[in-house]
Amino acid sequence: MKQIVVMLCGPHENGEVCNRRIDEAIYLSMSEGIPLIIAGDGNFGEDIKYFTDRARMDGVHHTVGLYNQRANTLSDSTMVAEVLSKHGEFTDVSTIHLVTDWWHMPRASLFFTSAMQLKKPGFVFDLKLVNVSAPKPPKWVIDSEYNGVQDFLRGKYGF
Repeated sequence: MKQIVVMLCGPHENGEVCNRRIDEAIYLSMSEGIPLIIAGDGNFGEDIKYFTDRARMDGVHHTVGLYNQRANTLSDSTMVAEVLSKHGEFTDVSTIHLVTDWWHMPRASLFFTSAMQLKKPGFVFDLKLVNVSAPKPPKWVIDSEYNGVQDFLRGKYGF
């Protein structure tokens, strides 16, 4: 059974990169001795570079940064699913630790699970949700997360 950590890049707070997700992802990757995939970036790839450099400097031996200009959770999840289904070093992964903020996890895990089933039909995996403690975001963020799930389930937002 091969494991991997997947971290979805997080929001900026007060104009700065937020480190809580990468801190958790690095800790998990280091403590388990497993690779780390970092995906998602609304900052034109700059956050991916920052997070992968940070992980490597902190001692994570195998770090992969994935950037998609669409910069949304669905495209990020799809990109990770493609890598896990097509790249030999990851095709035997059976446990995926998904790291994101608690308020983002319902939408992120739904999109990630759906992308994995689309890109690797019939693939059975153990998805471990690593909910990062974070301050409660503004109501509009919570509403947007909820609406994103509802739209996806209704087929209005998707692949």
